[in-house]
Amino acid sequence: RDDASNYRYTVMASKRIEHQRLYQVLRTCDYLIANALHEMVVASLADLLSQATGQPVSSFVQPKPHGRVLKLELEEEEDMPVMEGPADAGGDADDFGADSPTAAAAAASKEVETDGGEGVEQTGTLTHFVTEVVLEDGDLNLLPSAQSYEESIEHALDGMVDGVNGGPRLAAHPSLKAYTSLYESEADLSEAASVGDIVNGDEAYLALRDAFQAALSQAFDRCEESKQLYEPFRIMVAEHQTVDTERMREQANAGSVGVDGFRSQLVLLHQQKEDVRALEDYQDCLMIRLDARRLKETLAPSPALALTKVQKLIPELAYSKQRAVNERVKSILGRLERRPDSVEAFVDLLAFMEAELEKQQELQDQFADVQRHYALMDEHGVSVPEVARTEFKLLGPEFEHMRGALEMVESAKDEDMARWSARLEEEIVEFAARVDEVKTRAKDPAILREQSHDDPESRDPLELVTEVREAVSELERWAKKANKHQQIFGVNQTRFEALEELVLDVGIKQNMWQAMHELKEQTEAWKETLLDKLDIKELEATVQRWFKAAARAERELPPNQVAPKLKAMVQVYKELVPSCSDLRNPSLQARHWDKIDAVVGRHIERDETKWEAPLTLGLLLEYGVMDHRESIQRISTEATQEAVLEAMLAKVQDAWKKAEFVVNPFKESKDVFILGGVEDIQTLIDDSSVTLGTIMASRFVGALRPEVEKMETTIRMMQDVLDEWLGVQKNWMYLEPIFSAPDIQRQLPSEAKKFLEIDKGFKSIMQQTNSYPSCLRTKPAMLDSFRSWNESLDKIQKSLEDYLEFKRMAFPRFYFLSNDELLEILAQTRNVQAVQPHMIKCFDAIKALDFGGQHKDSPIKVQDPNSVDIYGMMSSEGEYVSLGKNLKARGEVENWLSAVEKAMVTQLRILCKEALDDFDTRERHEWVFHHAGQLLINVSQMTWARGAEEALDGRMVDAEGNAVTPKVGIKMWYDKNVEWLSALCALVRGELTKLMRGSLVALITIDVHNRDIIDYLVTDGTEKKSDFNWQMRIRYYWNNSVGTFGDLEIFQVTARFLCAYEYLGASFRLVITPLSDRCYMTLTGALELTLGGAPAGPAGTGKTETTKDLAKALSRQCVVFNCGDNLDYKFMGKFFKGLAQCGAWACFDEFNRINVEVLSVVAQQIITIQVALRQKVPEFEFEGRVIKLVDTFGVFITMNPGYAGRTELPDNLKALFRP
Repeated sequence: RDDASNYRYTVMASKRIEHQRLYQVLRTCDYLIANALHEMVVASLADLLSQATGQPVSSFVQPKPHGRVLKLELEEEEDMPVMEGPADAGGDADDFGADSPTAAAAAASKEVETDGGEGVEQTGTLTHFVTEVVLEDGDLNLLPSAQSYEESIEHALDGMVDGVNGGPRLAAHPSLKAYTSLYESEADLSEAASVGDIVNGDEAYLALRDAFQAALSQAFDRCEESKQLYEPFRIMVAEHQTVDTERMREQANAGSVGVDGFRSQLVLLHQQKEDVRALEDYQDCLMIRLDARRLKETLAPSPALALTKVQKLIPELAYSKQRAVNERVKSILGRLERRPDSVEAFVDLLAFMEAELEKQQELQDQFADVQRHYALMDEHGVSVPEVARTEFKLLGPEFEHMRGALEMVESAKDEDMARWSARLEEEIVEFAARVDEVKTRAKDPAILREQSHDDPESRDPLELVTEVREAVSELERWAKKANKHQQIFGVNQTRFEALEELVLDVGIKQNMWQAMHELKEQTEAWKETLLDKLDIKELEATVQRWFKAAARAERELPPNQVAPKLKAMVQVYKELVPSCSDLRNPSLQARHWDKIDAVVGRHIERDETKWEAPLTLGLLLEYGVMDHRESIQRISTEATQEAVLEAMLAKVQDAWKKAEFVVNPFKESKDVFILGGVEDIQTLIDDSSVTLGTIMASRFVGALRPEVEKMETTIRMMQDVLDEWLGVQKNWMYLEPIFSAPDIQRQLPSEAKKFLEIDKGFKSIMQQTNSYPSCLRTKPAMLDSFRSWNESLDKIQKSLEDYLEFKRMAFPRFYFLSNDELLEILAQTRNVQAVQPHMIKCFDAIKALDFGGQHKDSPIKVQDPNSVDIYGMMSSEGEYVSLGKNLKARGEVENWLSAVEKAMVTQLRILCKEALDDFDTRERHEWVFHHAGQLLINVSQMTWARGAEEALDGRMVDAEGNAVTPKVGIKMWYDKNVEWLSALCALVRGELTKLMRGSLVALITIDVHNRDIIDYLVTDGTEKKSDFNWQMRIRYYWNNSVGTFGDLEIFQVTARFLCAYEYLGASFRLVITPLSDRCYMTLTGALELTLGGAPAGPAGTGKTETTKDLAKALSRQCVVFNCGDNLDYKFMGKFFKGLAQCGAWACFDEFNRINVEVLSVVAQQIITIQVALRQKVPEFEFEGRVIKLVDTFGVFITMNPGYAGRTELPDNLKALFRP
């Protein structure tokens, strides 16, 4: 049994090996089949692409190693051998595997190249796809379109892949399962990649597919370009579809289209037919052939159809014009054949001849146009109906016959005119007898007397005169016609004087009887018409026409009874009509009707309900109102004028009823209001005053006087209230934020109390005004309140001014601030740092004070908004200078600001001494980095003057320590100045802070001037310091004998000044020229003489800047002020108070713009200060108040002479300034 088991196991093992080998063979076959299908698909696509484009496959894809399809799946089993395929022996020239899809594609490409050479240019395109160009809905389209082609190609390629993707794998085939069942493969054949997956994942296949789509897209782009060749034909078809023969007919009849136009159309349509016929059936666009056959079939009928329409229209137009010419010719011939049998007929013939001769050229042109039509039709073979052509052939002779007849009549014109003119003279003689006959009828006595009702044979005179008038009218018509004929014949026109007299006579008689007839008929109707229903304008016109007829008849006809009677009857109504018009005046009121009743002596009732008889024209006749016409007219005029005045008054009253104050919220408050713009109210007051004045000046104001005077009183009261109201509001708005500050209330308690009372009342009135803004709410009581408040507010403002003056006296630099700025400071005395924004106006260069942590050089690094300790001062340039210790902002603001001012002067003097001592301990180019900019200049000026005087005194030594002469010494000092200047120039070319650069630039500016001075001394040979060349310079010295530790003295010539130590920051300095030196010398001399300075010169020459730079040289505050004609002596006095008490300089620009009256007072103010300076008193009386005096005070003026608006300075003022 064991042997049998071993045998069975051995057999099964052998079978499993065989099954394994068979399985491997089947798998290999599967791989070969899949590879072959893959290669077939790729090669097919490559062959298609190569034939379609005529290019090798290598231009679309890059070579890939062969055998990749086998590796794709064989690598899934480690124990399976990898078959590289038959290409192992070697590759072709393009390095493609012989059995790979790319190799097959390359082989196909080589066949193409072998057959035809290289490229499309030589072989042409081997494969064509076809698309048609068609005309659909007026557009050219490709059929199939590019999108359809792309979708179809995609579908075909997908179908090719799907075709090789079907069928089971051999290793899993059911019929072979028995031969491989004993071998269990680790690979799951169901999960193996299909041929389709292999193809779709092949980069070469995808590249070929993309290349094919790109080639197809390129070919369709070429098709689109080729399609543009057919665009003119598309436009042609569109134009042919719009061909409208009726419109062409209208244009031809209007003359806008003529024979030349039709000729051009015929030529164009024939050419279009030929162009369509000559179109190519096909165009090759790379791989696509563009088929145009169907398009040609669509295009061909279009020009032919349009040509047919035109060829049909031309004969119709020709025949229509031919018929018009023919009818015209026959009409002329017919008229010429009829011979005239009377003068009138002959005149008509002459008129006809004249008209036709004028139209002959037009008719000739029409006939020529017909001839051109027939010539055009013959030229282009247009079919013409036989009847039309026959009539055209007959038209020519008829036309020539017509022209001959016209010429014949025209040649006999003069002879015929003489004959008919004689005939007309005979008829005129006969006409005179007819006029005499009618004149006899017009003199019938019955026409000038009224019809007798007792005589049955008596006729109405109006009928008689009407009959005569008709006969006269007939004579007039004949006479006008005869004169017209005489004018045509060229003979003198006959004047029918007898007829003219007859017409005038008959017309007067007819107008008289017509007026009589109308008077009897219409007046009866008028008498029954109510007064309000009468048409007064028509009545006046009719009565006036009757009166003219009666007056003319009375004046020009023989004496008769009818004309005077008519005139008397019309006169009644002529006087009555104006009275009716006056009584119809709508402005009449009850008081006016009472006056009319009194004048007439009868009561004229207007109320219909109270009528005993209707108020008609007949009733007015009965009352005899025409007898009182002037009185009634006067009353009516009075009513009209009063109505005008009432309307003016009502307009004013209505305007004030609608007038309202504009009320706006005050600032951002919701319950506090102020009046807005009152321009409209003021305009209304002015207009109303003018209107009421006009009313009062009228003589018809009597009835309205009380009401007008009442309105005038109201308007005056409104004006007074508004003036006071605006005054209160202006002062309240100014004082409200001031007294809202607790500090101000504390310092001015009584004034604050008064203001709060006014504030309460004003706010109450404004709230009422906001609720009821009508202007008519103003009452006299409001006027009293506003006047009282204005008086109180004026007193409060006066107290406030006194309070501010007190503060300014305590700290004079406050004079340089406006009231608002000073009040802003005083209102925040507890917030000491609130003074910061105003420091730059109080001091020359202090932009802000350091209360700790406000500058990088501050000893305190953390800011405290509540700090009262002051550590230093900061300039606009960012420079920081310490103010020493124990300086605090406590107490009244003017007191601690005075302490700041004192600390500024003291600290700058100390720092100046320290900088001077430090100068000799280090090199100058190092020393400049350790001190403030102002101190750098001051100390440099001292050391420069010291060195120069050592040289001039002979105390300068050379390098060996030997004393040198002044001449050599001053040259050595010049070299030292150049050395210092060069060092500074090297510094500014390096990296510096903005602050340091500004300080060095200012120092270099001074050093350059100092170098030039030394150079001048060298050149001029100056050897003594007492020489004027040296004494004229501004010189700085430190005098240890002044004060506790010395002070800085400044000299120029004989003038001596102590440095004022006004902080200047790191400000720039003016470039100093020789002219500047002379200006400085003049100004310092003026100060020494206790005078002012007056630099003169044209605008822009630096007068003000020179004065400011001199102030910087002396470290003094200089306030520049631009003058104008709005300055008064009070302001100037206040300004001088501040200058005198703080010792500042003032430079008044354009001083002569101030009014001469003010300048006279200013002269006295300056004299007072200069006298006190000469007396060297610490205090003096100025404008009634004793103020302190600082002797550094200086006043300077600049003027631009010769400009408009400038005045000449008074002599007493000129004497106070050194020019």
